[in-house]
Amino acid sequence: MKKIGIITLPLDANYGGILQAYALMSFLKENGYDVTLYNKIYVREISPFVWPLIYMKRFFMKYIWRQKNLSVFAEKDIKKINSLIQSHTKLFVDKYIYPIVNIENFRSIKKESVDIWVVGSDQIWRPDYFFHVEDAFLEFAKDWNVRRIAYAASFGVDRWMFSKKQTLNCQRLLKLFSFVGVREDSGVMLCRKYFDVNATHVLDPTMLLDINRYVALMGDIAKNDLSEKGVMVYILDKTIDKQDAVIKLQTVLGYDIFYNNNPNTNDISLSAIERIASPVEEWLKGFSDAKYVITDSFHACVFSIMFNKPFVAYANKGRGLTRFHSLLRMFDLEDRLISSVTELDEQKINKKINWEKVNRILDVNRKKSKGDLLQSLSK
Repeated sequence: MKKIGIITLPLDANYGGILQAYALMSFLKENGYDVTLYNKIYVREISPFVWPLIYMKRFFMKYIWRQKNLSVFAEKDIKKINSLIQSHTKLFVDKYIYPIVNIENFRSIKKESVDIWVVGSDQIWRPDYFFHVEDAFLEFAKDWNVRRIAYAASFGVDRWMFSKKQTLNCQRLLKLFSFVGVREDSGVMLCRKYFDVNATHVLDPTMLLDINRYVALMGDIAKNDLSEKGVMVYILDKTIDKQDAVIKLQTVLGYDIFYNNNPNTNDISLSAIERIASPVEEWLKGFSDAKYVITDSFHACVFSIMFNKPFVAYANKGRGLTRFHSLLRMFDLEDRLISSVTELDEQKINKKINWEKVNRILDVNRKKSKGDLLQSLSK
């Protein structure tokens, strides 16, 4: 049995990131491969001789200069806080995404551990999201006799964010790949223009699995009467304009609103106990319960499409707008995207989606993406 190693963005409390890793690993296992996910653990690289000076400075700032909210041992506090926030999502990861090797340095991986490397999905080729981005192009394995595949790798944006040095290094590394599949159509253009590599546009891994797989994951979660059949709100980055859009939807549709997650998870002004992320299963259940969805999340758009729920996507420029354009363009749903509440009128809200057409497009692209991936693995 061939051994596959997956490299993606670190798994934390990001529902889309967790579910794309689950989907890709599940698909590969079901097709007869021995799969391991290598999860990058980021460690602040500072000389051990410098730490005492940092702690001393913080001590003076906290107790002499009276900056009471400052933590002297911030790194330890952050690790403890993140562990608590991710306590529910980690249960899902431990149950469904295994085996995982948590790794600080990819260079510690033994050459014989993996026969095929699969890079993706998510914004793994976005330098400000993946420290030392060359590792996402398998620099640590550049001299190994292994097969290299990118599946649904994403740059996140349609502008070039690599330095000249990174561009040259990653171009050389990517030419060693036997297949390059990117998640956005803009990624095809970027690979051709900057890496001189022909890439294939493929589906996000979550869309490789049938919707019944996600329904099964929900299990016997108790239904919350307040959360049934209303407007589901999943907003990553809160703004007044987005809140106004939620209110407008509620007014026009006459539905109650509900959240499929803890809306305080990203609010660093609150205590860790108030920020604990909801279980992945509850996040999924929200789509099943919803009559309508409003979100600024790429993967919430993906699951709205798969669950056949009418939705409004609020453009999230900071996290990467090209992701929304590419996804919605594929399904002829670009009119679901807004960048201001002023674009959200009653006609747009009530416009029906042709789900028969959407599902047909999904079936065609799912079959193609599965074929592309399996063929690249078997060459």
